[in-house]
Amino acid sequence: MENPSELWLKRDHKNDLAFRPLEKALESGVIDAMYIQSGPLGQLSEATGKFTAIEDLSRYPDWRLQVANIPAAITCTDVMAEKHPELAVTFMKGMIKVGRWANAHKRAAAEILDKQTFYRDVEATYEGIKPIDLVPTSRL
Repeated sequence: MENPSELWLKRDHKNDLAFRPLEKALESGVIDAMYIQSGPLGQLSEATGKFTAIEDLSRYPDWRLQVANIPAAITCTDVMAEKHPELAVTFMKGMIKVGRWANAHKRAAAEILDKQTFYRDVEATYEGIKPIDLVPTSRL
């Protein structure tokens, strides 16, 4: 492994229970219910045939109910922002370019993103990203 980020690419996101640690506790009766921070993780839990969702907080118009769910924020360190703002600008330009491509090619983007998401499969990834504008925006 030449690049430490490659380790993330080698993980089996869809089957690694480290990403869904409460499933064993729920299955064994240690807990009666669990909160899953995103719909795709819920899909994986339900796909086991052992669990079912009882509520979906994303159905409510008040985004604050979703707690740890998306939208996600893009961040950088204060050192990068203060000492190398050109890197932050270059990174964001790249993210915007990728987002525009992904918006124009949702199926191809789903094929790529599925390798790193918790959606059940490529089709679920596509359905998950289809209504989303993948270009980063600034909404404060």
